[in-house]
Amino acid sequence: MGYFDGIVDGAFKKSDSGDTLFYPWGKFGSGFIIKSDEQHEHFRKFYKKMYMVLLPAIIIIQLTVGFWLNAALLLPYGIWYYFISKKMTANLSRTTEKLRFKESYENSAKSHNLATLIILEVFAVAVLAFGVWGILVGSTSTMLIVSTVFFGICGASFGYMIFIKVRSQSGG
Repeated sequence: MGYFDGIVDGAFKKSDSGDTLFYPWGKFGSGFIIKSDEQHEHFRKFYKKMYMVLLPAIIIIQLTVGFWLNAALLLPYGIWYYFISKKMTANLSRTTEKLRFKESYENSAKSHNLATLIILEVFAVAVLAFGVWGILVGSTSTMLIVSTVFFGICGASFGYMIFIKVRSQSGG
C-alpha cells in the first residue's frame, strides 16, 4: 500500500461486531457504519483521490504563492468537505463508537510502507531542527514558528507510526 492509502485508512476502523466504521472528521466527529465492502472501497477511492489532489495542491500553492492563499482557501475547502461528507454519509447509520487517536494511527501505520515512514520522519525532524535553530538565533517569523510546530507534530506522528509498524512486524 502507499502513502495515500495510509492517510485514508486512518479514518476507518473495525467495530467489535466486525462492522467497518468510517470517520470523515477523524477523532473529532461521528462515525458511520459502512454497509458493504463495495461501499467501503468506494469511500476509500474517493478520499484517496481527494488527498492525491489536495496535498500536492497545498504544497504547490505554499511554494509558489505562499501561506496566505492556503489559509484563504481553508474555509471554502472546509465548506466543500462538510457538504460532500454529509452527502456521502446521508444514508449511513451513525455509530456511538468513537475513533481514538491510537486506533487511527495504528490503522494508518498498517497501510504505510516502513521506508516511506522513515523518509517522512527524517524530513520532519530536519525541518523541525532547522526551525528550532532559526528560533534560537532570534527569528520571530510567524511562518517559521508555525512550520516548526507543524513539523514537530508530524515528526511525533511519523515516529509513533514507525514504532507501531516495527512492533507489529516483530510480532510484539
